[in-house]
Amino acid sequence: MQEPHRSRLMRFAPLTTSYALGKAVKGLSGVMVEALAAGSSLMNAYALFFAGSALVGIPALFLVWLLTRRLPAPQSASASSAKT
Repeated sequence: MQEPHRSRLMRFAPLTTSYALGKAVKGLSGVMVEALAAGSSLMNAYALFFAGSALVGIPALFLVWLLTRRLPAPQSASASSAKT
């Protein structure tokens, strides 16, 4: 059974938006590092920037963990063909 076209589009739209937002923010990374370097050295500013970037990914990892716990395990192809 195929998924309706509208449902696929509704799922694709937020992914495309988040991708475009990431591309726009990517250009501001140098500005952020320079702002962080105002109070300390440039190496410390880069360390803070990359630590902050890693922290931003933690909610996504938590969501993946949560979804894997809530979704049922997929059945193997041999098990599903044996039932029919």
